[in-house]
Amino acid sequence: MNSNATYTKFYNQGNDSGFIYYNAATFTFNQSVNLKSFILQGIATVTDQSLLHQTTLEPGVTYILRNKFSVSGSAKWSRVNRTETLWGGSAGLNLYLGKVGILQMKYDKIFLPGYNRNLLPVDMGRVTFSREF
Repeated sequence: MNSNATYTKFYNQGNDSGFIYYNAATFTFNQSVNLKSFILQGIATVTDQSLLHQTTLEPGVTYILRNKFSVSGSAKWSRVNRTETLWGGSAGLNLYLGKVGILQMKYDKIFLPGYNRNLLPVDMGRVTFSREF
């Protein structure tokens, strides 16, 4: 089992930059439980700023099969300014190729700050190959 809590505070002002999270506070709590073939994870985040209040919950699960591959997925629910609900999530696959290396594939649907002080949907995917020498 692993627990992690993080508090972040931005002390800048809105005229310092166009960054939506000016003078904001964020609290994140992450809990994971390692079982034989599964990893269960839950993440809760609260961000508070004068123009943005966001609460996000993200439960996730990873299944590992005999150190040959793992598959993971999560669903992300966000409540923005107590009026708007946003849905996202992630999916991933890791293939452990013995002495050859590890092939990782990941897809995320997230929301990032936009210029108009709103959150914009972003779809990201990546494929990574790594090898230890």
